[in-house]
Amino acid sequence: MLVLVLGYISCAVVMGMLWLWQRKTQKSSLVDLVWTLCVGAFAITLILVNPLQNYIHHYAVIAMLSVWTLRLSLTLYLRYRLLPEDARYEKAKGQWGANAQAKMFAFYQLQAIFVLLFATPFVVFSFDPKLPVRLSIYDVMGIVVAAVSFLGLTISDYQLTLHRKLRLEGVTNERICKSGLWKYSRHPNYFFEWLHWCSYLPLALQFNYGWLYAIHPLTVLYLLLFKTGIPLTERHMVESYGEHYREYQRQTSAFFPWPKNANI
Repeated sequence: MLVLVLGYISCAVVMGMLWLWQRKTQKSSLVDLVWTLCVGAFAITLILVNPLQNYIHHYAVIAMLSVWTLRLSLTLYLRYRLLPEDARYEKAKGQWGANAQAKMFAFYQLQAIFVLLFATPFVVFSFDPKLPVRLSIYDVMGIVVAAVSFLGLTISDYQLTLHRKLRLEGVTNERICKSGLWKYSRHPNYFFEWLHWCSYLPLALQFNYGWLYAIHPLTVLYLLLFKTGIPLTERHMVESYGEHYREYQRQTSAFFPWPKNANI
């Protein structure tokens, strides 16, 4: 419990310092990069601090978390350096007017709470492991799913970033990225992100009470489908592109990759 409290306080302090930075620079999207680093560091700390002895299962989870953190951090860093400020943050600050900085501070502190929520489920890996203590089929299953997720996230992020870059350079007039994985899902990055959190479940089942980890991917799925993920992004896209995006909605699966429906 103490490590959870200290971890949350640390993240809240980091987010407070980051808020001061964005207040000075007027660039808010760096929060996505810092959030990613905090989740990875917090989750790995929970795995390493509590167990009396670390087994191959622990190191497999740590490796998967490290790859996720490094990949997403690099992607967000390049996006932060190469692309303009995220339009969602610009729009939010414009709507908030004189209260923009106060609400941005609250938003940044909310990110610290989300770090806690995303990292806490990894406490199950501090429970006593069941046998075997060597690499098992469950470990292999988790690693394979994580690898598929990594590949899908890398490809979808690259395709979206490339599309945005080509638009800025005037190479393409296509307003919406519809090629590659984006031809089969309007949000392939969300799908493969959810798949990543699913990849830890086979490993968690090797620990006492590990089934509790199933709450994590189910919660992430709920948030993506009904709350902070797809609904907010879709609303922004419809406001920005109107009927052009509605046509894309009618023809393309929202979440799970699926062949394009040309008959709708």
